[in-house]
Amino acid sequence: MSGFQWAPAPAQQQPQEQEQSSSAMAVAALFLSLVFCLPILPLVAIVLAIVVLVSGRGGRGMAVAALVLAPLALIPSVLLLTSDAFDNAADEFREGFNSGLRGPEATRDASGEISARSQVGVDNLEIGDCVLRMQMLEDLPPGEQPLGEVTAIPCDEQHKSEVFHFYDLDPTGFENQKALDRQAVKGCLPAFQEYVGVPHRRSTLEIIFYSPVVDQPGFAPDRVTCLASTPAGLTDTMLAGSKR
Repeated sequence: MSGFQWAPAPAQQQPQEQEQSSSAMAVAALFLSLVFCLPILPLVAIVLAIVVLVSGRGGRGMAVAALVLAPLALIPSVLLLTSDAFDNAADEFREGFNSGLRGPEATRDASGEISARSQVGVDNLEIGDCVLRMQMLEDLPPGEQPLGEVTAIPCDEQHKSEVFHFYDLDPTGFENQKALDRQAVKGCLPAFQEYVGVPHRRSTLEIIFYSPVVDQPGFAPDRVTCLASTPAGLTDTMLAGSKR
């Protein structure tokens, strides 16, 4: 007995069914050509219309109409992509995305000063902001990544540090993190004297900073955040202009 099994050949589609299928495709093409809000649908309409015309069966009139209307439906999308509205929408999306990466915002009053103790993303700090505590690497469990947040408070309360300068530093040109950190603190020095009132070498204050990460370019921010800090204890007076 042969191992092959006989099966009937599939029935050929009848001409009437072919006409109906072509007409249905033409209707779909015409409908999709009228959809302005989704650019992909007029493109699908063009493909369907071409298939109908090539087949030479029913629905040719609707297919021709779809080919005329579909490009018109694409015009609003083209204008949007080339307009300022699209650029603005893209900027808003990027800003929202970056805000999520920057962490929580500070609680500020109408003048922009921090008005209540809050956890703040380092990239949301502003010059003159006062910080009670920064997240230190030695405080973290082994292998855990820092959140890049600080405890910010009103400056008339006991605080440890004050933000005095920001600048950008590309982390890709450094051999290791120590080299980058040395450059980071050098970039803070000129602004320290302007903020505190004395050069750092004559000051009793320390410079602490947040810097980019050498082995994470593009993930960690490129901004260096410079803070003047009391070496021991806290202060309830501003370090700005203190000449300490």
